[in-house]
Amino acid sequence: MVGTSTMVSYIYRDELEHGRFISELLRATLAENPEHNNPEFIEWVYDAFTQSVELEIEWSTYVLGNVSGIDLEEMKGYIKYRANKMLRMMGLNEVYPEYVENPMKWIRAYVDNFDGTKTDFFEQKSRQYSKTSDLNGFDDL
Repeated sequence: MVGTSTMVSYIYRDELEHGRFISELLRATLAENPEHNNPEFIEWVYDAFTQSVELEIEWSTYVLGNVSGIDLEEMKGYIKYRANKMLRMMGLNEVYPEYVENPMKWIRAYVDNFDGTKTDFFEQKSRQYSKTSDLNGFDDL
């Protein structure tokens, strides 16, 4: 299980970095081109996020639908939560106001860490441990 936990941690951190990069790129681009920061563009962003969430839910349902132990409703909530988080990082409002908290307690142990720490995937030694408790859902596994 330690190997699985490490891989989930790598994947989660990678996704956080992608989100941070995209939000910083969007903010920098709009700062350099303020004429594009208009209601039409913002509406396009919201439409793109809504469509992306729908496609991600469809894909997740297809891929994980027959996997024992996967709660698809929880997964849908998590996808909407992540979309909201990305929109907030870009300075926009949520499109799913009922999903501002992470519904997947077990993934909270990985925390949204944006400290920019870099590690070599092949040489990393685990020196940091997240404590588990009833707050991050470890007992629900």
